[in-house]
Amino acid sequence: MLFIGRQVLPGKTQVVVAPDEEMVLRDERTLLSRNASCWNEKACLRTLRTVEVESWSTRLPNPTLGDSVLVRKSPEEGVYVALVCDILHENNDVNVSVKTYYSPEETIGGRRSFHGNKELILTDHLESISAQSVLRKCFVHSVIYYTGLKHVTGPYDYFSRFEYMIGGGDLSPDEVDVYHPACINMTDDEAKQIDSFTCDECRSLDVNQASSSADPDILKTLKQQLEEQARAAEELVKADEERERAAEEQKQAAEQVRAAEERERAAKERQHAAEERQRAALKRIKELEEQSKSLLT
Repeated sequence: MLFIGRQVLPGKTQVVVAPDEEMVLRDERTLLSRNASCWNEKACLRTLRTVEVESWSTRLPNPTLGDSVLVRKSPEEGVYVALVCDILHENNDVNVSVKTYYSPEETIGGRRSFHGNKELILTDHLESISAQSVLRKCFVHSVIYYTGLKHVTGPYDYFSRFEYMIGGGDLSPDEVDVYHPACINMTDDEAKQIDSFTCDECRSLDVNQASSSADPDILKTLKQQLEEQARAAEELVKADEERERAAEEQKQAAEQVRAAEERERAAKERQHAAEERQRAALKRIKELEEQSKSLLT
């Protein structure tokens, strides 16, 4: 069980309690109560039950400088988040000097489309409160750290990136660049995979600034390197052309050798055929001579 609120009644105190798992937060800044007769640290409780006791005490956290804390205003106003700036001990009382965090709705400009659900704005409103008004410690992170959190603990994790001057209604910084993924031809999944984003205008500006502010000696060295690379590329091209010409010459020489060999084989074949015809003619002459001799005898 968790004691989450009290209301002082004549002669006794009424305490509202509920199991942790039955608590539901309806608003991260204004923690209201379903029971109008008492205030609560958490809001929109699914189940409530009251217990009447003669006295009630709780051990509040000791605030330290730089802590963000939840501060109780009143049963009607709920609680707010503040930054501990100073701690004053006076007699038996402890007073805390705090700067108030506003929700975007509390500023003159109101909530804008780029404000996060858990975003708070640090103001210059400095006030002194009793340490008894501090409910507990909470955490106000930078926006980068907050987006890296694996687990956000309900009403105790927030983030802040602006400061607000109440007197003039000025925000610092006074503007932020907002890009919807669809406006830059990007899907939501692609946007979630980006660690950091630079728009085309800033990217081109960075390149121009880098080129205009570069050291002349560095530019000269880069130019020489580029020229050497170009010469090396030309030499490689020439070497490739030489190899291609040599390969073509070798191919032509091989073809000429094959052609000569073919001519030589053809010549040998013709010579062999002539010799065969000569032998056949000599054989025929011999046969005719023998026939002539036989006729004469």
